[in-house]
Amino acid sequence: MTKKEFFSIRDLLVTSNEEDYNIGIENIKNLKPGKIKLSLFAKSLRGYQRKRFEDFVAQTFNIQLEITEWNVMFETIKNKCDELDKEIVEDIINKDMNILKEHYSFIKNFKIKLKW
Repeated sequence: MTKKEFFSIRDLLVTSNEEDYNIGIENIKNLKPGKIKLSLFAKSLRGYQRKRFEDFVAQTFNIQLEITEWNVMFETIKNKCDELDKEIVEDIINKDMNILKEHYSFIKNFKIKLKW
């Protein structure tokens, strides 16, 4: 799975369109990502969507995901990540943090580097 594929699938999962969600699920079934990538998909989802995805992962891959706050999750996965996982995590966190730009007009952009 490439980084582009990961984010394309993630976009399908976070949509409210049931057909798009199901396409994302089928892509995951075909690609069979590991626990870290599955956890990162789940981390992107909220409420019922996350629970539904966690149930899908448990049934399909026999994996129980442990989705926690970023600081806890980071400590759990940091020594198990490959380089692609690291890039994905940094992109997700940077995207989440750049939301601050919407609230503070004096911020042009910033890039966070994580302590791996």
